[in-house]
Amino acid sequence: MVIYKLHKTGQMALYSHHDFMRMFELCLNRAGVKVNKSRTGKEKIYYSPATSIGVESKAEFIEIDIDITAHKLAEIVKTYLPEGLTIVSEYDVKNKLNISKIACLAKYEVTLPKIEGIQKKITELITDENFTVKLKMNNEIRENTVKDGVHNFYFENGKFYLISKIGNENLNISVLMQQIFHKLKISEFYTKVVKTNIFAKVENRFHDVELIVLRSS
Repeated sequence: MVIYKLHKTGQMALYSHHDFMRMFELCLNRAGVKVNKSRTGKEKIYYSPATSIGVESKAEFIEIDIDITAHKLAEIVKTYLPEGLTIVSEYDVKNKLNISKIACLAKYEVTLPKIEGIQKKITELITDENFTVKLKMNNEIRENTVKDGVHNFYFENGKFYLISKIGNENLNISVLMQQIFHKLKISEFYTKVVKTNIFAKVENRFHDVELIVLRSS
């Protein structure tokens, strides 16, 4: 079993999670790589929780059940990867970690416009019990209370860092920021959203998923 950590940047951020999966699997096929299959004939490839369209990511993880080393597979596949998709870490592990299920938090870095007093106003909205954001999941529109989907947040060096929950209360951070700026009546702005990390809860403590992978390698 091999695990890769990838960066998904630039134009790749405009692809859906489903497109991202298909693209990576197409790269494996083009490289002539044979992945081990389940009893039903499905290739054993597993992905970390989806990143919303429009959000760049420095924390995409892929688990592949295969009989060659992570380094050798990376050397074969990397020439087929599209621009904006880069393998940054590679690990050989004995067992599947099931990152898609153990990941429970995602951390985002948001570049903010330089407007006086915006931090206080964002804090008021994030902690408002009545502030909601709509999210499309499984072809259904769901309206989630923002406060319920936020684990923690803070401001540092002109940037907004938000740690959100993964799962039913998941927030689309790009849509969230658009709604925040709409609420604050800010019509002209530039903001960049980057997912910087994902975390799993082990023994009542949150741990960087990559550290969990490292300990398993």
